Amino acid sequence: MEELRENIGSFSNTGNLENLLIGIAYWLAVIVVILFVFYIAVKINNYRLYRRHGKGAKDDFLQ
Repeated sequence: MEELRENIGSFSNTGNLENLLIGIAYWLAVIVVILFVFYIAVKINNYRLYRRHGKGAKDDFLQ
């Protein structure tokens, strides 16, 4: 019965685990935002290059 009480008591000591999970969630959110900004920058750059070369330009890199 004493072991059961100790195990139940250990469930209340989850502060460190909560802080770790919050930290992991924070850094994952930061990485997702950075990737999203990079994706938008690439899309804008591709659109700009498409507009510069015109709609009828060929995609031939050997010319």
